[in-house]
Amino acid sequence: MTKALRNYFKAVRVTKFNCVRCTFQCPQRNRTLLLFNTLLFIFLSTMHSKVHASEPASLTMAVYPWIPWRIQHDNGSWGGIAIDTAKLVALCTKTTITALDVKNGKRMRKEWGRRINVESAISPMWRQSQQTSSVYTAPLFSTSDIVFARKGEFENVKSVKDLYGERLGVTVGYYYPEGFTEAINAGKIRTSASNTKTLLPKLLRGRLKAIIINENELLYLLKQRQYKFEYSIDDFEVIYRFEVVPLHMRVHKDYEYLIPKFNLAIEELKKRGVIQHIQSNYAVTGKSDTSVSLSECPFKAI
Repeated sequence: MTKALRNYFKAVRVTKFNCVRCTFQCPQRNRTLLLFNTLLFIFLSTMHSKVHASEPASLTMAVYPWIPWRIQHDNGSWGGIAIDTAKLVALCTKTTITALDVKNGKRMRKEWGRRINVESAISPMWRQSQQTSSVYTAPLFSTSDIVFARKGEFENVKSVKDLYGERLGVTVGYYYPEGFTEAINAGKIRTSASNTKTLLPKLLRGRLKAIIINENELLYLLKQRQYKFEYSIDDFEVIYRFEVVPLHMRVHKDYEYLIPKFNLAIEELKKRGVIQHIQSNYAVTGKSDTSVSLSECPFKAI
């Protein structure tokens, strides 16, 4: 707390005592003092926000695997579409963002507002339980989940109700819209809890009839050809496609003042085609784009 705010609260305590003493003796003075205190508080709050906005911010970003958006490399470092883009947004706004591995989304929610104050590639609908403590940047990307299944196992799946009683592979800590999470919590759909490494192999090996997976993630994994066991992709099909959702950077409300700067950086990165270049490169090669420098901003920092 700044010295000005400390003095303000001290003054409020004195004024409150004096106003109680003179409530019945000087109502006009009482109203004047209250008006003065209100205006003073607004002024000091505004000044406090301006000081915050001018200081370099230091944030901690939750990271946990979600291919190809968040990828942990063999040396322990993190990359991926969302991570590389967040690094550039931080660089171009003179913001320090440190990555902290929280293993999964469930643990991240427990750390939100404590050790974690920023996330990358998030839809507001996935974090409805923390909406009062969250603010979001302009969209950076868009994506969609799908229900990917063994061919011929399901027919005419139009909504979540058509999968009641079935067992689906899901990723621990993920929120699935369009009634799926609610159906899972109510026991109407049974699940096989998985992580990003085990989800798809369970389907390809025949342990599950269907899984819910991000479409970008599926395409990336299939292009990598990293599974040593035999399978034919022709034996599988998409039986349900979720609506496309925009993905944002989520920031804790305490750092709301950074959103305008972040949005300006995102707009400029999009205008220059940098974000699109990062996304398309991971889709094709599965690696960081060496032609995009993550150590310097491609324009004058904001």
